[in-house]
Amino acid sequence: MALASFNAMGMNAVPMAFSEVYPALEIKALDGYEHPVVDMYANKMYEVAEVPDHHQPCLHARPVALIASEKWWSGLTPAQQQAVQQSAEKARTLQRSEELRQAGEVVAQLQSHGMQVGEMPAAELEKIALRCSRVIDKNQATVGQEFAQSFYAALASYRNTKR
Repeated sequence: MALASFNAMGMNAVPMAFSEVYPALEIKALDGYEHPVVDMYANKMYEVAEVPDHHQPCLHARPVALIASEKWWSGLTPAQQQAVQQSAEKARTLQRSEELRQAGEVVAQLQSHGMQVGEMPAAELEKIALRCSRVIDKNQATVGQEFAQSFYAALASYRNTKR
């Protein structure tokens, strides 16, 4: 999905082993790469990434799904299901807040090493969303229509609470 999304945005995205990214940036075989800023900093990508990274940390608090088999889930009692659900929600909240906190700290570090970090204009984000929506529509059958719809409904609900 990520590869198809980047290509839909007009990039020539290539999958690559992470261990090959730094040397590929260093010899200019790649123009840039996409990764959370915490990972960029930890791997010293500012040493070789000359293309400014126009980045919004909120976009990199990636959704993480807790997935279990139907067989396993249905084998749990309702109380156990509730405990798993509550634990997953607590872990999600902690993970997201921690990722955003770390990203905020690291952006300043990247800038101190000469990387240009800025916010993507809303109009550009809308263009990206439009192009990526085609990829999402094409792949909904693979991830499941019901899952995709519930994911986007939850996302819309979250965004409405932030306004």
